[in-house]
Amino acid sequence: MAEDDREDVVVSLSRAVAADLDRIGDAVQLDRVSLIRQVLDHYLAGEGADILAEAQGLAELDRGESVDLDDTLAKRGR
Repeated sequence: MAEDDREDVVVSLSRAVAADLDRIGDAVQLDRVSLIRQVLDHYLAGEGADILAEAQGLAELDRGESVDLDDTLAKRGR
């Protein structure tokens, strides 16, 4: 990733969370910043992507971009 593609974010963590991150980082040989990046990437690819997909679906419904299931089933003769 190019340096101009980055944005600094400041986060305050409890000492316990920071210590956990350091212990995990030591175990996988990553510094705290690299570990946090990896954790965030993992979250965004999983649960974060699910949240964004749901938000997109809700926005489509709000715009009326949907089809009634009962109407669709009726057209198929069910």
